[in-house]
Amino acid sequence: MKKRIDIAIGIDCGTSGVRACALDTEGNLLASTQTPLIEQSPYAWWQATTLVMDKLCFTLHDRLNQQGKQIERCALSFDATSSSVFLMTPDGEPLSDVEMYYQSHPERARTLKTQINAESGAQGANSSLVKVLALAEQLPSGQAWRICHQADWIGQQLTGKVGISDENNVLKLGYDSQKRLWPTEILNLLPEDSLPQVLAPATPFANLRASLTQRWQLPTETQVATGTTDSIAAFLATKANRLGDAVISLGSTLAFKVLTAQPFFDASRGIYSHRLWNQWLVGGASNAGGAVLLDHFSLAQLSALSQQINTESLLNYGYYPLPKQAKGERFPLAHPEQRPQLTPTADNETLFLQAMLEGLVDIEKTGWAALEQISGQKIQRLFACGGGTKNPAWTGIRNQLLPYPTATPFSQEAAVGSALLALKSMGSVSANHCQS
Repeated sequence: MKKRIDIAIGIDCGTSGVRACALDTEGNLLASTQTPLIEQSPYAWWQATTLVMDKLCFTLHDRLNQQGKQIERCALSFDATSSSVFLMTPDGEPLSDVEMYYQSHPERARTLKTQINAESGAQGANSSLVKVLALAEQLPSGQAWRICHQADWIGQQLTGKVGISDENNVLKLGYDSQKRLWPTEILNLLPEDSLPQVLAPATPFANLRASLTQRWQLPTETQVATGTTDSIAAFLATKANRLGDAVISLGSTLAFKVLTAQPFFDASRGIYSHRLWNQWLVGGASNAGGAVLLDHFSLAQLSALSQQINTESLLNYGYYPLPKQAKGERFPLAHPEQRPQLTPTADNETLFLQAMLEGLVDIEKTGWAALEQISGQKIQRLFACGGGTKNPAWTGIRNQLLPYPTATPFSQEAAVGSALLALKSMGSVSANHCQS
């Protein structure tokens, strides 16, 4: 007779690809898969998700069969990029183009500044709120619509349930995570029936659609729980769980999070706080990151040139590298009109790359100082995740310039963080690294 086990599946819908993984109740990785994401549209996100889940479940069942095991209970959760949003019909069909996290509306943000609370997560040119207002203006008069974040869409496709979101994805839409409600100022700007129902991350809200349980050979009552943003999923994946634990995601952009007992906000510096059950993640996100490197170098060039950089001898050129696709900067200072600073000119490609990497680390250093200053919480342990951790030059320069004790993440995959949310939704005692 086969041994029956419980499993948790996490799905990470990122900028460049979709990843999925399966964990047992002890947090052991059973299987993981990924696929590239070329197009940014709801249908492309879901097509990539189904492909990843097809591959994951095929691998998972094969391995469990070899081990003489089968699935007793299963739960899923998910994450996606923060503040990537579109409008859909009341019954859940896409109505508009997608506004991605990096797209900006500085003029509209300036107009809104006095209409919403200064501490609102919706302050800023890249917020979900300014994007939704811009998209709504393009719809025909009288058209009813709902707001849908990238993560909301994944949850909707998994369950068929429309209009569910989580406390983290709605922060930049103006949701008040301290009072856990939609403030009057947001209800004055948006139709109430356009707003999603908001639940805490890891809250079970529906079962997986029957057609998908059959397709993936999962239990008929496979549970789907609310997810989170990609950077918070990455935070959870590290198993950072102490006050003062900080996580930097060195991905396409730089996402900062430090665990504190209280929330803090400063829109002038792009600082906001996400509720994580009974604690808070204070942070911000820079437009700078790995994406800017790909504006100037191929992956092969990055790999070869990084090996040639002497991280013991810093250039101190003072670069502020920003990618071509992004306008302005969000954090450590919110400057909608910020332009890249890439002078003085380097003598060769190796030095140019080194100066850009030093610029990224300078931004990180400034960001941590800003978060320590506003929260009064000193950073006790610094975890790093994302593709940048694989670059030896980036890592070497961080070791030179950052004054914080470092810690090794349990995982660097946001999909693992989402799987841990799924574990928490099942009430697994092994998921106690998810604060509650």
